[in-house]
Parts: sequence; C-alpha cells; structure tokens
Amino acid sequence: MTQVMRFPFCLALVAVCAFATTADGQPSMSVTRIATGLTRPVFVTTSPGDPNRLFIVEQRSGTTGRIKILNLSTGVLNPTPFLSIPNLATNGEQGLVGLAFHPNYQTNRKFYVNVTTAAGGGDTEIREYCRNATNPELADPASLRVLLTLDQPFSNHNGGWLAFGPLDGLLYIALGDGGGSNDPGNNAQTISNNLLGKLLRIDPLGNNGPDGQYGIPASNPFVGVTGDDEIWAYGLRNPWRCSFDWLTGDLYIADVGQNAWEEIDVQPASSVGGENYGWRVREGTHGPALPGAIDPIYDYAHGGGGNQGFSVTGGYVYRGPIAVLQGHYFLADYVNSRIWSLKWNGDPSASHNGENYTDFIDWTEHVTSAAGSISNISSFGEDAAGNLYFVDLTGGEIFRLDGATIPTLAEGRKLLDGIQVGGQLSDASESDDVYLQLEPSSTRNPAKQKIDVILQTTGNAQTPVELSFRVEAHMQGGPSGDVIQSIRLRNYQTNAFELLDSRPASTTDEIVSVTVTGDPARFVQAGTREITASVTWISPEFSGAPFDWSIDIDEAVWPVTD
Repeated sequence: MTQVMRFPFCLALVAVCAFATTADGQPSMSVTRIATGLTRPVFVTTSPGDPNRLFIVEQRSGTTGRIKILNLSTGVLNPTPFLSIPNLATNGEQGLVGLAFHPNYQTNRKFYVNVTTAAGGGDTEIREYCRNATNPELADPASLRVLLTLDQPFSNHNGGWLAFGPLDGLLYIALGDGGGSNDPGNNAQTISNNLLGKLLRIDPLGNNGPDGQYGIPASNPFVGVTGDDEIWAYGLRNPWRCSFDWLTGDLYIADVGQNAWEEIDVQPASSVGGENYGWRVREGTHGPALPGAIDPIYDYAHGGGGNQGFSVTGGYVYRGPIAVLQGHYFLADYVNSRIWSLKWNGDPSASHNGENYTDFIDWTEHVTSAAGSISNISSFGEDAAGNLYFVDLTGGEIFRLDGATIPTLAEGRKLLDGIQVGGQLSDASESDDVYLQLEPSSTRNPAKQKIDVILQTTGNAQTPVELSFRVEAHMQGGPSGDVIQSIRLRNYQTNAFELLDSRPASTTDEIVSVTVTGDPARFVQAGTREITASVTWISPEFSGAPFDWSIDIDEAVWPVTD
C-alpha cells in the first residue's frame, strides 16, 4: 500500500570546513594495501576492457622510469616491467609522470606517456608506444613515436597528467607554467606560441598539427582565432592530477598553488573550451579581478590546520561499488597527507567562487588499514570497476578503497551543508530553525550565502509521484540594498540545480510553498534516496552590522510503503 507521508524535519549543522557527526557516529574508511616495494609511484590506471590488471607508473629509479603491471586477481606484480624508459631527467618533479591508454587500445595497441628527458635538459615529451604484438604483458619500445616536445625553462611545474575524454575520445594534456616563482614568463596567460600553463586537446592519430605528428580538433576554441590551436584551457600553474567523471564527462583540475592557496577547478562536460583559470593573476579565489576568469569550486589555505595543506593532489569522482560514496570527488594534500571528499554542486562556471560544493568530509583520521598507512599521496587511480586507489610515493605503496560509512540520518532529519560566512558560524541544534549570524565582509561583493539542505528518507521510500516543500525564512537586519532569496533543487540527472522560486528576502517570517512540476524522480539521487534543496540569498552590497538569517523547511511530501 502506498501512502503520502508528511513529516517535520529536525536539524544538524555541517560547517564548510568539517564534516559534523551525528549521533550515529563518525565517517569511516577502510583500505587494503595491494602493492609494496615500488619506486616513486606517481600514477595507477587500467587499460580499456581489462578488469584484471592495474598499470603502475614509477616516476624514476636513477634515470629510468617504469610501468609495471599488477595482477588484481593474484595481487602479484609482474617480474618484468611492461615498459622501461631510460634517459630521463632526475630533478624532483621530472621523470615519467603520465600514462593514458587509447580508447581502442585492445585493437590498435597504442598508449601515451608524458616524460621529461635528460637529453633535452628536462624538456617534456608526449610519446606514443604500442603494446607488444604477441605478448600483452609487454610494450614494444621500438614503437616509440614522439608527438610533441616542449621546452621547459625550469625543472618544476611540468604537470604530467594526460587522459582521453570519455565523450570525445581525444587526448587531453595538462602542462604546468614552466616553473619559477610567480610564472616569470607569464606563460599561463600567454596563448600564442606558448603551450605552458595550459590544458591541451589533440587527436594523437591525426596529422594536421604543426609537425604532422598529431591532429588538431576543428572544435578546439582557438582554431581560426588568435591563440595556439592545441589549447583547450589556460591560466594553470601546475595541474597535478586531473580527472574526468566518466559518468557525466565533467573535468576536475587540481592546480597546485604558490604560497597561499590550493584549488580545485571544474570544467562541465558541456564546455566548449577556452576557459581561463586565472593564474598568475589569481591564486584560487584570491588576487586582483581578472575579467572572464573562472574561479575554483573549492580552495584551501596553506597551513597545518585540519582543512589546510601545501600541495594539492587531485583525485576522482567516485563511481565504484560503494553506494554511499557515489558522486564524491576525492582529493588529498601531498605534504600533510590529508584526505578529503566533496561534491560539486553543479553551479555554472561563471558563478564559481570557491564555495560551489556540498558534503565536505575530512577522512584523514578515519582511515583503517590492516597493513601500512597512507602518506604523501602523489596520485589517485581507478580500475575498470571504478574502485579508487591511493598512491603513496615515499612509501612505495598502493592502497585500494574497499569500504566506507557516512553517518546515516534518521527518518525526518535533515543535514545542512555548505554554510560559510564572512565571520563566524552559528550554532544549530535540534530545533525547528537554523539561525545564522552573518557578518559583513568587504571582500565579498556581491555577497552570497547558501544553505544546502539534504533530505534523506528511509529504505521504504518510493520514487515520489509528488514532491513539495514549505520553506520559512526570516532576515532580521541585513545588508543595505536588495536581497534576493532563491530556492533550487538539484537535478541528479543533469548534475545541475533547477530554480523553483526566487523573490525578495523578507524581514518577517514568510512561508514559501514550492511544488515540483514534471517528474520529481529527477531530483532523487539513486541509492541514497536523498534530495538536495539549496536556499540562497544574494545581495549587491554587504555592509553594516552583523545580522541574523533563519531558515526552516517545515514540510516535505514523499510517498512511502507500509
């Protein structure tokens, strides 16, 4: 029997900088060490259509970089490397630093690496190799073909990531700004005759590039206009590990900061390229205004605090077998070995401001391993099943994420996430309203504050045939100028928020009833059965004394079964 249940909600607060626990306990993560004894591992991946092997990139031993194969069924490393690449440069960030298999690898046997060479004084080469024609456990060193060579002015900021886009099948190459403090050549902002500080997109099987060794896609943003045809995006300092969400096609870029801020940028799958991510003018969301530049969805400060660090390592959006982690993007800090995850909230690129995420979790103190401990994470990796791997450079170890729990919510409870204000966070208790004291900040104009309310149901919830909310908000005092309050729901099919209501914020209690039109199933996340409502106010000015803002979602309508 199906009935419609209406129930009030209780509250629990999650600050933007930490994952608040509920009475159900702490988040937890279990990992398994699957490989040891490696030399400077910097990446793991799998080849298309291969569920049984993991390819591990060793940056260098002496002047030789190696790719090794781990048999996932037996847990044994092949005694002979898949490929050894000699004559590499040997400074800190140099060596063999990237690997990508062609989508048609099973038939054309082609794969690609990013290396810095000793012969070129540390120049970057993008190389193509082929698998051995008769032995799939070995590559063919004689098949080497150099696609692209770039002069590197310094030994750091080489980037190194490369991967094929899941939607277009083209090769993306992330390159740092060439090194040196504050990008002395202004490479990242120079788009003509300069590929440093860029994200490139090429067709490795084409031949219309400058030297005929690769192709230029006609849809690249600078084809036919000022700018190098290979460039897909620019304004990057040292992108250390990017990744595609293979489910949505969205691209995540972790860009290592200089002396103050680390950042995570997101390029939506719908992008036509050409984004400027701001370096060297901006570091994270900080620095002088740069018209047209795209800010990160998340940045964190340098320091020793729980949500601080010194060098970001980018990971992946989890799409593996652990249901509670679906959609969580994992990242880490190499220096202090912290591990975090968050979810991009789907905001359009033009509105990215460092606060475009929900569900932030600090996993660092909640990781258990039967053997070994994860430190100095140089990379993450995925296998064919979507399992997530952690690469420990100094320990020479690889760990697989095998289990995780996130505190579950009782029926009728709501979890508030994404609250960040100019001054301080207020307390929220088990009450009907959430009260925030918002403190004006002269550095945020226009001012924007947001509460994401995650509503979860019990296991007997069905896909709703009707869905509605009653939202009560009250602003006492407030900034000068008009304040607009908007209510949105996340569409989990498009990974974007849909606007349901927008009106001037009220200084008296005002109840806004919102009823979803069309099929409400689009707002329900598979597995967790949760919906995310975002209530936002935005003001063209944010000045004056601190003021109070309270919000309560009084009622939701959702069908359940007996």
